[in-house]
Amino acid sequence: MAEKNYAPIRGSWGHDPGVPGDVYIAGAPTAAQFQAMPGNPPGFPKASGYGEGVTAENVSGNLYRLRLSLVAYGTRATTGNYTPYVYAGNLATEYDWQLIVAKTSAQTENPASASYTHAFTETLKKRYYGTQPLYAMTGWNNAHSQNSSGGTWYNEVTKNTFDATDITWLKITIYGDDTFPLAYSYIRFADIIDDYRPMAIRKKGTWKSLDNKGGFWQIRKSGKWVDVPKTLVSDDGKPNKSANQIRNGGIWKAQSKIGR
Repeated sequence: MAEKNYAPIRGSWGHDPGVPGDVYIAGAPTAAQFQAMPGNPPGFPKASGYGEGVTAENVSGNLYRLRLSLVAYGTRATTGNYTPYVYAGNLATEYDWQLIVAKTSAQTENPASASYTHAFTETLKKRYYGTQPLYAMTGWNNAHSQNSSGGTWYNEVTKNTFDATDITWLKITIYGDDTFPLAYSYIRFADIIDDYRPMAIRKKGTWKSLDNKGGFWQIRKSGKWVDVPKTLVSDDGKPNKSANQIRNGGIWKAQSKIGR
């Protein structure tokens, strides 16, 4: 299996003056990134299989979906700091999170300055209810159900797809009702696509896929067989850079991930 690459992401619910705290929904692939989220939530939910962030999953060709791995947590309204908390209201109080995704092909290191086009909008598939425990209260990682002990984690792929041709950055917004101004997560697209190994080698009489931590093949170096390193996404498809090449138009050309 290809190795999935996740990036940190967060969203927020609009503050209700009638409740003592606010709610964020977030995920990150490292503990430091998660604990740097608003309010500085403690721990590392990824270690329990939750809240890893966002990654892109290929459907076919240049068509992708997003997978969101998130947990919802509370912050105290007066200080902004993390606090153990539950969704406000009662079980008749329904909470939905909305997702907006936009994309750009701009070559920039300042994604906030780029111009974006809308990719899709959708409501996250899981609905939450008042009195359900937010991370890391007891029960936050329970199975989802419409009762007071239902879990408040999220791990789903989007129902919508998007064309990733020439994409450099995604601008992603996750928000609850009446969240203004909206907060954006800027995700470098190359950071959330799979590493890949499109070849195999013969080893001890068996063909073995090179879809692993090693390289596309091995070379002899200083008397030892060593892995050829991964091809960087930025080098993919470039002559003398990509690890495998094809004959095209009478010359040898690097073969990119999408077959060009």
